[in-house]
Order: sequence, then structure tokens, then C-alpha cells
Amino acid sequence: MQSIQKEKIELIFEAVKINAKHIAGRFVDVDDLVQITMEKILKTRHIPQELSDKWVFACTWNARNDILRKIYKERKVRDFFTPVDSIRLSYEDECDSIVPSMVYEPSDPYLAHAIDSAIEQLSAVQRQVFLLYVTGCSYLQISKITDTNLNTVRTRLFFAKTFLRRQLSDCR
Repeated sequence: MQSIQKEKIELIFEAVKINAKHIAGRFVDVDDLVQITMEKILKTRHIPQELSDKWVFACTWNARNDILRKIYKERKVRDFFTPVDSIRLSYEDECDSIVPSMVYEPSDPYLAHAIDSAIEQLSAVQRQVFLLYVTGCSYLQISKITDTNLNTVRTRLFFAKTFLRRQLSDCR
């Protein structure tokens, strides 16, 4: 059992190193990103049974955003650090898959299905704004991406969150 866990950690480590090299950017050191990502993963009590590239990418992306937030907070800069073109699952030009900025993947299949179906029930514009928001985009970035007013983004996000809370209230 220990050897299986150790092998899984080693696989995660290798995948984190690969992702860190691609998304580190000019402000984040690759080694620091790998170290912080692995610390966060090892502190979590939930490592999925089946490792997915999305999960490892999301963990690495979250750690990168945490580092950038800390840097920007020290410099007293507003949160405009997530470049629009880097919110992709793949590094190929034709890929535009957005990866939610969540490390936790529900182990309960019912909960995962309930979350997926609730998000699918959102209107197209609310779903787009919500997915960009959970990806880590700021309201200003979302308004630029969707080419809408900032208050429109806030309104759509408010109604999306309200709808999701209502739909998922019985899942607690």
C-alpha cells in the first residue's frame, strides 16, 4: 500500500514538473512552483484514485496564481495577472479548453454529477462567466473576454452563484 502511494506521489511530481515548466512565466521560478504545488497536494487529504492531467494542471495553476497574488500584493498591484491566452488545458494553439481553478475533485460520483448538471443548467452566458470566474479570471478580465460591461459580468455571476446554491443546497 505504501509503495503504491509512493508511486502515485512520484507520478504527480513528474506531471507537476512538466506543467510548471509550461506555465511558470517570467515572475515565477519553476522550482518554487513545483515545491509549492507539491506542498499543497501533500497537505490535501484527498488525492483522486485516478490521476488526471486536468487535476494536476489545476493544482499547478492554483499554486502559480497563489505565488503571483503574493508577489502582486507585496508590490500593491491589482489582480490582473492571468493572461487570457494561457487559460488552456493544452499548449497547442487550437485548444481552447478551460480548466476550472479547483484542486478538489469530489470523490462521490453523485456529487460530481450534481455539480456538472447544475453548471450545465445555467444559461450559456452565465455558464461562460462562471467558468471564467472559477478559472481565476478577474471581473475586468471576464468583461474583456466576453466583451460586456463590468456590471453585466457582476450581475451574471451573481445570478449564476444564486442558481447553483439553490440547485446544490440538498447536496450538503
